[in-house]
Amino acid sequence: MKKTSYFNAKNFYIIICLLFIYFVFFSFNFAFYYKINRKYFVIAYQSDVVSYAKVNDACLLYKSQSLSSAISNIYFYVPNTYFVSIISKVSDSIYRVQYDNFVGYVSSDSIDIVSFVPSVQKPANITFDISQKSGTQIWSLPSDVSGNILTTISADTKNIEYVASATGDIPVGGTTNIWYYARFTPASSTTSVYEGYIYSEATINLSHIPSNLEYEPTEIVSPEKQIHVDSTAQIIMISLICLPFLILLVLAILKTANHIKERKQKIAISKKDEVENEISIAPKQFVRKKKANNTVEVVFPEYNYIDDDDLL
Repeated sequence: MKKTSYFNAKNFYIIICLLFIYFVFFSFNFAFYYKINRKYFVIAYQSDVVSYAKVNDACLLYKSQSLSSAISNIYFYVPNTYFVSIISKVSDSIYRVQYDNFVGYVSSDSIDIVSFVPSVQKPANITFDISQKSGTQIWSLPSDVSGNILTTISADTKNIEYVASATGDIPVGGTTNIWYYARFTPASSTTSVYEGYIYSEATINLSHIPSNLEYEPTEIVSPEKQIHVDSTAQIIMISLICLPFLILLVLAILKTANHIKERKQKIAISKKDEVENEISIAPKQFVRKKKANNTVEVVFPEYNYIDDDDLL
């Protein structure tokens, strides 16, 4: 009975097709899963790579990592929808960041890590004017304590550079605690630049601050929601991807071994046939014939010959 081989050409190509279908199916499913959940695949921070974060509403930039709410420990609110660059991760709840030329600390709850480099990190060309009623001052802190005055700004001064808003003390006669952090260059001394706080009620004509639309939900993940793919999950993914190729390799080896075995069998059968053919055409030789009395008689083959005399 002829032995049936499960690794014939037809079965082999069927298995290859099935494995190819499996690989395509797995690839599409993995791609779909990654598209839905790629915000959870977080690339670890590298010292030579700058990461960015989009700020949420009410993102305070603190001067120290204590995140104290004292006005002396707060720069201002980073403008909503804009970006800070991440310098380092202090803890799960605190990041050291830079906004404009200010280096400070933010709460992880107030930012969303992004995987792209924003083209616009801060609002540009935002200005305001000083009210015509009276002049005002620029202060080192958002408080009208006389010791905090940096310089006086005359009435009707225009185009003061706006940086951000802050909350502070309510001055005498004021109704709000909103201050503007600003850069002021006096007309009388263009080389002098004062950075500090100006009380908002002393200002007019603040430019509209547009929202930054560089926002891709699938590219953003809040720090507290970061999920790092552990080594076990990585090994499983790699194994699933490599499995079809491993199976194909094993099948190819088995098929090759089976082919070699069949070839050896064919060669052996061919040699056997050649030997049998040689025996069938070999000349008759003497043989030993065993008699009943256990003696051996040599029997020579008989040949028909013609006497030379008969040819005469």
